[in-house]
Amino acid sequence: MEPFSSAAGIPTSDTYLMMALDAKTGEKKYSVKANGYLYSSHAISGHTAFYGDFTGNFYALDLNSRGKSLQTFSTESRNLNASGILNKNGDLDFTHAAGKEDLTFYSSSVKVMNIFYTMGSIVSSPSISGNTVYFGSADGFLYALGLTN
Repeated sequence: MEPFSSAAGIPTSDTYLMMALDAKTGEKKYSVKANGYLYSSHAISGHTAFYGDFTGNFYALDLNSRGKSLQTFSTESRNLNASGILNKNGDLDFTHAAGKEDLTFYSSSVKVMNIFYTMGSIVSSPSISGNTVYFGSADGFLYALGLTN
């Protein structure tokens, strides 16, 4: 398998995909679906890419697995609030979260977005120092996760 340095990781918001593209040809190698919008870039340590989504999930993707090996860490706020917000598949769904709100009104859309933020949305890019990966969350916490070799 080619090393990941020959690929570019591209997060997408609306499709919830982290796509691995061939850096030379731009062709899609594979993609991995998250549970919500992906707004940040990833950080890489060894053969693992780290990134977060809008539902408060933080992912560790084994790059040699072609998307098959993925570990997930959830923010405290996601653990507390996600069950009442996400759809039955555990995904971010604007219409589902809106309930009876009329989404033709801007104020309703803002209300739903504020509900989403209660899950500890991760919109910042992670950073790695030594054996620790750091990321911020909309729940007001800075998380520090130890890396395993």
